[in-house]
Amino acid sequence: MPPPTSTFVKILAWCFLSAFLSYYVQFEGLFSSCGLLPITSSSANPLPSLTFLPASVSNSNLAQLLCFAGVIAASLTIVSSNATLHFVTLPVLTLSYSLLLDISTESAPFYNFQWDSLLKEAGFVASLQAAMRLIVPPSLTSVPTHLTRLLMFKLMFMSGVVKIQSACPTWLHLTALEYHYATQPLPTSLAWHVLSFFPPLVHRASVAATFVIEMFAPLLLLCPTQNLRTLGAKMQIMLQLLIASTGNYTFFNLLTAGLAAGCWEGRDWRQLGKRWKAVDILETLAAYLFLAWCTDQMFSLGTYSRGPVNVAESSVSDLLRMMVVKLNVDPGDVDLLCELVVPAAMAWSVGFCVVVGAKDAWFAVKGGRRAGAAGVGVCTALVAAVMCGLGVPMYTLTNGLRGAYLGGGAVDSAGVAISRVGIEAYTHGMGSKGLSNGYGLFRTMTGVGKSSGSGGWAGLPPSVIARPEIVLEGLFDGFDETNAAGEQWRELNFVYKPGDLNKAPAIAAPYQPRLDWQMWFAALGSYQNNPWLISLMDKLLEGVGEVAELLDETEESLAGMKAIRATLYDYDFTRTDTEWNGKIPGVTIVGEQTAEQWWSRSNPRERTG
Repeated sequence: MPPPTSTFVKILAWCFLSAFLSYYVQFEGLFSSCGLLPITSSSANPLPSLTFLPASVSNSNLAQLLCFAGVIAASLTIVSSNATLHFVTLPVLTLSYSLLLDISTESAPFYNFQWDSLLKEAGFVASLQAAMRLIVPPSLTSVPTHLTRLLMFKLMFMSGVVKIQSACPTWLHLTALEYHYATQPLPTSLAWHVLSFFPPLVHRASVAATFVIEMFAPLLLLCPTQNLRTLGAKMQIMLQLLIASTGNYTFFNLLTAGLAAGCWEGRDWRQLGKRWKAVDILETLAAYLFLAWCTDQMFSLGTYSRGPVNVAESSVSDLLRMMVVKLNVDPGDVDLLCELVVPAAMAWSVGFCVVVGAKDAWFAVKGGRRAGAAGVGVCTALVAAVMCGLGVPMYTLTNGLRGAYLGGGAVDSAGVAISRVGIEAYTHGMGSKGLSNGYGLFRTMTGVGKSSGSGGWAGLPPSVIARPEIVLEGLFDGFDETNAAGEQWRELNFVYKPGDLNKAPAIAAPYQPRLDWQMWFAALGSYQNNPWLISLMDKLLEGVGEVAELLDETEESLAGMKAIRATLYDYDFTRTDTEWNGKIPGVTIVGEQTAEQWWSRSNPRERTG
């Protein structure tokens, strides 16, 4: 039979391949001797995976060899992650994880995204599971799969709660998606259609659904029965499909879906006994009732009107126009939720892992497999220890959790007394290996423009978008079509990032154009915090072909450029002519059938800070 995490491993291998290929293709422009951030021979960060090579080989060449080796290792993982070759999975997975750790250490900030951290953590978990499968056959115990469940729970739960803890008004008012589709780093063309054609009520209900899926549905992933874990995993996969359809998040959505798939691949607690279909139905019903109760506690549905509402005389469209979804919790309530859920989830996860391990070891002894029972015991102890390390970042969600569980002489959720020094040493050791990471994408919404009053939808201020975007321009001779004398500024084109107002947003995922992504962060910060931006402008002015190819330019297209400048604009999607879009001041309305212009921009200013 195939290994219990075969689907997870195959998806993980494809994510590794995407990451290494992305790095390899962009290496010359980013990190070679003529790139933006050259990896020099005096680099302070060694490359441990390739220390066996001669010292005369430069770090730049080592890094390029490293990412090529990563492509090979990831490809071998894809080939080996089937039933007949799964014994090869351990070495190639371990190699992939080690190579990625080296790359991310050497290549910040271009290789320092949250999905890079998640890939390292998932790679370590998969390597550990592969090692355990060599010690104990999958038919004997499913204890290793508990690591996948806890990692997936941590990822989703933290991603949900930090949005409310941030006290960002867009999340608290459930208007975040009215900004997100246009302000996310690299939207797809479908994001334009979703923002234009769906009314605010749909966007706000979608935010509410996101909170439920991220904060409460992950609890199903920790359930002992496969039926409930499958239900929770399907909800997470559905969310990732929706996110991937409107935004380019590299391999993140695929990797998250793979982790979710790994949550249902372990054995059912009831596998040794008779399963009744009626019990499965009751379990599913109970899960839906639980999620419905959580939704009812978190949100309220009402109507907004400046005067009395006569429901009997109002049309359905009028009622929908006045309908309001409100969030009934605040950051303080979420802190209390974290202080209840995190210790309980950790205690349950570790405790249930130990119980399952003890059960499997007992049955192994009864079956005369004492060596197998000893292996189960070793695997259980190791999994429990690693789970404690994986869960530590969740204890930093609130000051109460941090003080109660990470303080001196505290007792952690597994019931083991650990000194503060011990905890810090343990978590630092895991953190240095790319493990024990915290997560929280889009905890605050960017690109929120200035608006006031209640002239928007359902009594809220209009959702004005002012996405900061850096536009690079080069000064050329005789640029215009008439070859008029004089100098002309020409906008330099990127492949994926917004620039040309008439260029449709493209699909890049699972490939990550890392410069395009970093340009999004640079627009939000200052050039002092993004020194590579100055290097980029210098390299383009010098006409370095390797750097030009990171854009939609070539060495030839930049020939003769005399100067370069950076201008900061406020970008927004154009909109269709609808009632809700008409309430937003300053938007550009286009025809319903075709979007001849995808973007609009305003407020140009020199990028000096």
